[in-house]
Amino acid sequence: MKTLCVSLLLAICSTGVSAQDVTARLAGRVPPDVAALVRQLASSAAARGLPVEPLIQKAIEGSAKGVPPDRVAIALRGLVAQLDVAAAALQETGPARPDTDAIGAGAFALNAGLSGRQVTTLALASRASNSVAATLRVASTLAAMGVP
Repeated sequence: MKTLCVSLLLAICSTGVSAQDVTARLAGRVPPDVAALVRQLASSAAARGLPVEPLIQKAIEGSAKGVPPDRVAIALRGLVAQLDVAAAALQETGPARPDTDAIGAGAFALNAGLSGRQVTTLALASRASNSVAATLRVASTLAAMGVP
């Protein structure tokens, strides 16, 4: 049990955003039910080594645009699913755990229309230059623009 708690704490700390940070960032910017959902999803995501910042940004963006909370919740859950797929695609590149920046870029690439296999291929191709996240961001921007 102690090992599990320490692992969970390390996973949360490694994302760079604590539950207090999430609460503070969302205070007054999103409805309370959306803030509660973000805290819940962020805690779960952080425990799996996923980035939390995209969740915060998605909630703030949705609320700023006046999107109803139920639709923001759907978008947040979809984003977590994309982060999970991106992390799995990046884990296929080797034994090292992918960093949260690369996972976030991978989720962005998936959202832009790239497949998990393409994320893996791009990550493998860019490993030598240590620019996995940058490569994925460029590829997803091009995909979003309609470039094949």
